[in-house]
Amino acid sequence: MRKNKFQGVNMKQNKFTKLLAVFLASALIACTFTGCTGHGKKIMSQIYGLYNNLALGSTVTSQDGKTSSTFKLSGKAEETKYATIDLGKETDFNTVVLKESGSKITLFEIYGSNSADSDYDFLYQSDCIEGGHTCFLGDVSYRYLRIFVNMASGNFKLTGAEVYNIKSDKAKNLRVNTYLVAANINENTDFSMLDGVTDIILFGTAKFDKLGNIIFVDDSGNTISEDIYAQKVDILKNAVGNRKINLICDIAMPYNDNNADIISMLSEENVGNTIASIKAFVEKYGFDGYDMDYEFPNSKKEWKLFNSFLRQLDSAIPDKIISLAIAPWDLQFDDDVIEIIDRAEVMLYDMFTAHGYHATFPVSVNGINKMLEGGFKAEQLDFGVPFYSRPTDRHAYWGDYSQYENKLDRFTNLFYYNGFDHDGAPMTAPQYLNSAQMIADKTAFAIDAGLGGIMIWHMTCDLPYNNEFSLFKSINDTKTAKQ
Repeated sequence: MRKNKFQGVNMKQNKFTKLLAVFLASALIACTFTGCTGHGKKIMSQIYGLYNNLALGSTVTSQDGKTSSTFKLSGKAEETKYATIDLGKETDFNTVVLKESGSKITLFEIYGSNSADSDYDFLYQSDCIEGGHTCFLGDVSYRYLRIFVNMASGNFKLTGAEVYNIKSDKAKNLRVNTYLVAANINENTDFSMLDGVTDIILFGTAKFDKLGNIIFVDDSGNTISEDIYAQKVDILKNAVGNRKINLICDIAMPYNDNNADIISMLSEENVGNTIASIKAFVEKYGFDGYDMDYEFPNSKKEWKLFNSFLRQLDSAIPDKIISLAIAPWDLQFDDDVIEIIDRAEVMLYDMFTAHGYHATFPVSVNGINKMLEGGFKAEQLDFGVPFYSRPTDRHAYWGDYSQYENKLDRFTNLFYYNGFDHDGAPMTAPQYLNSAQMIADKTAFAIDAGLGGIMIWHMTCDLPYNNEFSLFKSINDTKTAKQ
């Protein structure tokens, strides 16, 4: 779900956007995945079962000195517990996969050493584990791993710790696909990340009406000249230069009560005009494809219209990329239509845990599992990641990652932030975001799972690419390290 679609994340919302955001936020909260531990375990086991677990046959020593051949660690909320894995010899690895029964752990750490009882180096920190968490460490070499559970919301049980050294030729081909809000483009827009981007989806300013015509609007929904959009496209193309980046357009949908205007533009009466508008628009601006962000078909009638529209679109622009922003639930695509979709931009954010954290690793992975179960192939999927924060009370606030620049470190996802919401009202709930490490973990998982790419909402939320905590930099550093 994308809040503030027609503006930058921090800009004040108009009435229409507010109503849409509240509706979509409510829908997403209602659709938060439950039982994700089981689903997470399933897909994590399927993926990492293909690789060599270097921890098999290792000795595990608990905090009280007891040894075992299997990894288990349990405790209470107020306890800090750890267990030590002896790999038998100094071993090269880059990934640890942890698994939890339940969803109580909220902070854990990993340390490494070549001495059983001393000289441990800090390697990693994160929060939720649940059905499985890929902890990407980069290239390290140790004999002993010590895994701590530092915080939990109740009695916890860590049931598995697997160790891998996974390199893949697929890493260099992973798509880095980012949405760029057209309204945010100007002569001062930061394009420092472009060397690490493969695809850009230009979103908004261009918008459909209920007949399928394309109109142009400002942040407040007022009609503007097409020349303003054309100028923004020119700025973008000049910034891209000779880089091999696919430019894909997304024309904003005409949301209103019960999706009536969307139903109108996709109806048998108007769908021909809608298709013709898209084809002419893509050709006029030289786009490499078309992305559609339909949030969400909510009836069988809408799904029937949507499936029919996609078949006709594929016939009209057969040589162009067809991309869809998709939420991983209630998928009612016909089988032949799934084959038409080149890219599924999976919106794995704004889905909250019981702790109020959004876009955690296990909840996001469960969404990928849903997409695969829904008939999509791994290579079609772009793993959607947020470059913004959400408050843990689920308040309608979306904060740019870059606004926390002076608070950031590599590992922390939860910040205490006494700021103001989009309407100027004070907020006190902690903000949850995806740190540079969380983005690295998700990138590593996407490579390990053979997914097509990573998708970002949205481009101008990040820090400059030369900042050590840039999220684009984290994605591309992980790609390089995995090759």
